[in-house]
Amino acid sequence: MSDNVHILNIDNKQIILLGTAHVSEQSVLEVDACIEQYKPDVVCVELDDERYASIKDNTKWKNTNIYEIIKQKKGMLLLANIILASYQRKIGAQLGISAGAEMIRAIKSAEEHNIKLELIDRNVKITFGRIWNSLKFGEKLKLLLSLVMSLFDETKITQEDLEEIKQQDFIASALNEMGSEFSGVKKVLVDERDTYMARKLMSSKGEVILAVIGAAHVNGIIKNINEAQVKAEMQTSDESKLSNDTNTAVDISALEKVPEKKKIGKIISWSIPVIIIVLIALTFKQDVSIGLKQVLWWYVITGTCSAIGVLLALGHPLSMLTAFIMAPIAVLNPLLATGWFAGLVEAYIKKPVVNDFDKLYDDVETLKGFWSNKITKILLVTAFANLGTIAGTVISGMNIIKNLL
Repeated sequence: MSDNVHILNIDNKQIILLGTAHVSEQSVLEVDACIEQYKPDVVCVELDDERYASIKDNTKWKNTNIYEIIKQKKGMLLLANIILASYQRKIGAQLGISAGAEMIRAIKSAEEHNIKLELIDRNVKITFGRIWNSLKFGEKLKLLLSLVMSLFDETKITQEDLEEIKQQDFIASALNEMGSEFSGVKKVLVDERDTYMARKLMSSKGEVILAVIGAAHVNGIIKNINEAQVKAEMQTSDESKLSNDTNTAVDISALEKVPEKKKIGKIISWSIPVIIIVLIALTFKQDVSIGLKQVLWWYVITGTCSAIGVLLALGHPLSMLTAFIMAPIAVLNPLLATGWFAGLVEAYIKKPVVNDFDKLYDDVETLKGFWSNKITKILLVTAFANLGTIAGTVISGMNIIKNLL
């Protein structure tokens, strides 16, 4: 077998790790070879329930409820997911193979040989949610910009480049130009999933277990399994260490939750409307007529900037009007978001149809397609309306301070 195969023996269990590249024909062949040679009792794949369901029925995701996504304020996450999937498909197309073909082959081969199949990866929504909540606002913008720029990178991938891609998590390879500034992304995207998948493998039932995983995760999974073995041996040899080690063990259930936003973020979000109200009140104290004029300008500036954001996304005029009306209100209530309202109006007026889903991944590879596809347009309207509101809040706030001074 190739250097991509790693064998671990744990008690009476043998775990065979097959490190793959998600766009490699060789990886597909190695899946078949491993199943034939090792005849595993269980085949584990680097997938979660949702990605497995989309592989089994690639039309299922077309039933995505865009209204619910906007209401849950997950539009930016969906947009990032679409961009990453398109990036993966583009590289796969350059190499003449469907992205994730080795996972599909592992699933089919397990079915053909009547071998138990287990999904060992963490839900992708939880992973993205943990990444998103760990980033500051400016970092989120840079992350999305990096993702968008990856779509329009015309660099051709060669077979030599494939070896470098194999050493990274595939999604991480799309973000490899962001450097240490986004070290938190790697922690959630790679390190946490290494721990998660290692625990899943160790709890898998079977004497011979074949795990088909991205090559970037092999070393991390081996490290986690070896560390768990050492702890288990220490606990067995000295029961007094059991209580001490329990506190340091990683709780896998903690990795399955999206942590709440930090309190400092909530404090800042509620501080902004308080500051605005105080500044306007001070203006009224100086001169009532100036105060009334200031309220009007604050509403106009904030609403106009949000409407301009919708315009830049080429949104419908009613979506622009909605953004103009709701932006000043949303600023004063952090529980609301201008994009939430503008996006819902855009989705209602320009309901996505099946054809929009069919063309989605091809459309997002060009600027024209990105702005014309109804799905991405709705998400862009949502995002740009929020960005416009933020810009308007800053400008109008500076204007209030200027008048006070």
